[in-house]
Amino acid sequence: MNLYTLLRKGESHPVYCEDFAITHEDEAQCVVAVFDGCSSGTESHFASALLGKIIRKNASHRGLKNIFKHAFQDLKDAVATLALEEEEVLATALVACYDKQKQTCEILVVGDGFVLLNEEWIEIDQQNTPDYWGYYVKDTFEAWWKRQKNVYTIQNPTRVVVSTDGIDTFKSFQTDLPADFNPVQYLLFDDQWKHLPNMLYRKCTVLDKKYGFLPYDDIGIVMMIFE
Repeated sequence: MNLYTLLRKGESHPVYCEDFAITHEDEAQCVVAVFDGCSSGTESHFASALLGKIIRKNASHRGLKNIFKHAFQDLKDAVATLALEEEEVLATALVACYDKQKQTCEILVVGDGFVLLNEEWIEIDQQNTPDYWGYYVKDTFEAWWKRQKNVYTIQNPTRVVVSTDGIDTFKSFQTDLPADFNPVQYLLFDDQWKHLPNMLYRKCTVLDKKYGFLPYDDIGIVMMIFE
């Protein structure tokens, strides 16, 4: 299995990238995730990083639900300890957990974003009103977990991607682009540099320098390729 990550600040955000990405791999499982801070929240880059670090801290727990169960309590503790307001912890979360023994990958999407399961590209669109995890800090974990509808499972995957919605905002002003060129398809399926850990960064540079494509919104991507 090869892991690739990409964090890229969008043109609409002059100072901070409000997305965050994490990976964790041990002998039993691999956990990857991306987070997108709410632009109308307070210090959105902090919210995405906080949730990301909380998930990473708990990534050694077995199974997606168990990871979130422990992370849910850690978020409660962080909010209490730091006296955080609700708008300071608003970020989407797309978390994938691959069980190496069962060869099964589970994905939970909290908010909006994109998921790739082999060749199936899934958009989770909540019409710019994501149901953020941070809204439910005062709830019990089980009550919150029962609300989650965007859960996906795939057996024996060949390629899994979790991405924030910024991947859909690439724009180019060049007029001589190949007629059938698609920047998202290029990022996700062109394996020219799959032997390089920084493959996605290399391809993002090509999109900019060769084709003039830049993302308007921040992008966070983690890709798992199984061989």
